[in-house]
Amino acid sequence: MADVAPARWTAELARLDSDRPPMALAHDAETLLQGIKAGLGKGLLPVVVGDNEPGLARVDSPPSQMSRELWLMVHPDLRDLVRIRVVADWLDNLAAGLSA
Repeated sequence: MADVAPARWTAELARLDSDRPPMALAHDAETLLQGIKAGLGKGLLPVVVGDNEPGLARVDSPPSQMSRELWLMVHPDLRDLVRIRVVADWLDNLAAGLSA
């Protein structure tokens, strides 16, 4: 996943802080969260995870261009069902609000 923005940002921070090599590497938010809570260091967590975890504090803000691609997969035979369309539209509006 080295090509996604959070991984590039983390690699750049590690390069700048080269006198302290990483103690552990993780590829998912839960493992990273547990490592941070165990005192292994700092890491990049989704805001919804980090802000809701007691005892954690933001130490730096990621660059404003940080983004993540979201996909909603719907079977072609189901995408025109009202219940599917309502949820898809709600998710689209929710995501649009996050990027504002």
